[in-house]
Amino acid sequence: MNLQFENQLLDIIDIYCDGSKEALDGDEVDTLVEHLRNQLNLINGNITNKEYEELEGITDLYIPF
Repeated sequence: MNLQFENQLLDIIDIYCDGSKEALDGDEVDTLVEHLRNQLNLINGNITNKEYEELEGITDLYIPF
């Protein structure tokens, strides 16, 4: 894994943990990975906005892309 990718993952984890330095447990890692998978699928056109909203359990979502 390249250093830039690893640094970006660490930034994502920091955002997800709201700055907490406590390590994620296995369930938290699974939740983060599921959220990232949903976002990547939406960005890449593999799911619709409606499917994304259903997967994430949200409504009235604004996606600027």
